[in-house]
Amino acid sequence: MVQQTPPDISWPDLSPDAQYQLRLTYPDGSFRSATIAHNWINWDAVLPAGNYTWQVQVTNAKGTWNSLARRFTVDTSAIPFVVPDWSILFQRATAKAHPRALPDAATFATMLQQRQVGLTLLLQGVNGHLADAVPPEPGAGSKDTIELATLSACTLALNAAFAWVATGNATYLDDALRRSLGLASWDPHGTTSYANVDQASRLIAWTLTLAYDWLWPSLDSTQRNQLLAATLARASDIYNDIIGSRARVAVQPYDSHGNQTLLQLAAISVLLAGDLVQAQDWLRRALPRAWRGVPDRVRLNLVPGHGAVWRLVCGRPLTSFLFGGLDPVEKTDAGSLVFRAAEWCFEPADQISLMPQAPADDRDRNCPLIVGAIDGRCARGAAVRAAGRRPGYRQGRG
Repeated sequence: MVQQTPPDISWPDLSPDAQYQLRLTYPDGSFRSATIAHNWINWDAVLPAGNYTWQVQVTNAKGTWNSLARRFTVDTSAIPFVVPDWSILFQRATAKAHPRALPDAATFATMLQQRQVGLTLLLQGVNGHLADAVPPEPGAGSKDTIELATLSACTLALNAAFAWVATGNATYLDDALRRSLGLASWDPHGTTSYANVDQASRLIAWTLTLAYDWLWPSLDSTQRNQLLAATLARASDIYNDIIGSRARVAVQPYDSHGNQTLLQLAAISVLLAGDLVQAQDWLRRALPRAWRGVPDRVRLNLVPGHGAVWRLVCGRPLTSFLFGGLDPVEKTDAGSLVFRAAEWCFEPADQISLMPQAPADDRDRNCPLIVGAIDGRCARGAAVRAAGRRPGYRQGRG
């Protein structure tokens, strides 16, 4: 029994040269076929309630084989959701002006008002580092040492950038610029290269992307090009590893690290669509696959003495990693709310999520929430940021 329609459909990746034909048989006995070059499909239509069977035929240099037939039932209450074609997503992304990762002014003001305690703490932290020198590129050392140095530099840059968009204080803009351009000057093939410390390079790519987007109205062409060039070098390495000629996450669907990297690449492609030529191909190949790995339903548990804890519940991938405009869809047991993503939206997610405040009761409300890394199948396991945790913290939930 599946609770979304159409459901996710995938099968093992058999070989680099494999071509697949999927045959889906409907409850009335009719069928549709689709020929695809990868081992998954986002079906392009809502499936009515009923019993279905599906079968895959694979062809490669060694011959042709048919899988056993598989079955599933679409529940009468299944949530309809058809993943839009990548070209539609690309058009939507390019049609949205920078900064794309921020909501409209009224929503942003409301979000900030709801998080005054967290915002005050963030501004205090930025103020405490205004006189500090820009961190130098890490030298030779262990991966842990390089990752920690990178995390510190990226956090300082993002905090300053968010302080600017939240307050309009030019002092924070200057700080964000010098820190972001400092990160952009780090050698993408040096100690923080993707080949050497992939998580450090991935974090730099994400930080530069957000800095480019958030600060875009205040950047001159030279500054934009500097940020884009550095992001391109690092995101290209990510793309070649995760997607390439044969997607790593398709071959190894339970690779949680690879799936988190895929989700970040998909988010980067959305924010840079139309600004980098390469972002179109990143979006075309990464976003439809990544969309299968992000949950649309989360639960907020108000635990006495422990505040709010965000949990994943079953649901369809809807919005995106690090973007989450969520609306409540049901109230369950006392002290628990269930939210469902309402639309593809763009919010200053990673920074906004540093400032969660638990509701005082279980009244319906619109609450932004950020979902972090998840496992390869988005089933029973996920990493979420719990309210009140330190920046960068991911709490596993099973």
